[in-house]
Amino acid sequence: MSVADRFYAGAYWPARAESLEECADRLTQFLAALGAVHPLLGVWFEKAKTRSAALKRHIQPAPGPLGQLLEKGRARNDAGRVMDNLGCSIGISNGQEISLGLTVRCGITSQVVTNAVVLDLPAADGDGLGIYSQLAARQVMIALAEC
Repeated sequence: MSVADRFYAGAYWPARAESLEECADRLTQFLAALGAVHPLLGVWFEKAKTRSAALKRHIQPAPGPLGQLLEKGRARNDAGRVMDNLGCSIGISNGQEISLGLTVRCGITSQVVTNAVVLDLPAADGDGLGIYSQLAARQVMIALAEC
């Protein structure tokens, strides 16, 4: 498989102050919308060094657990102090054989670093092909825009 066989969908927005709670609420809505699109987008895990380790880190798609995950992903300086202007960043995966990844950066007020949601999609073949249907693609784009 070449790099050209892999795709992603992303949304990017400029500086916007948001609390962890606001980010967690929007991420909860986004994961629910993705779950309605395709089974590959319905279950998420924290990233880990191995797939088996990640499968032990199931993510509950609710504001409380997602807020805790976002708190762990807050940008910190070398002294461990939170850098509010850089918000938080997390990476999660679906933990399945047909692998998908989701990276979220939110609450960023810096004029240099952007807020973003990037969904790394599987190869456009085999069981992963269903994500590339016109309806699924439309639903993913709507979820990105609305959430």
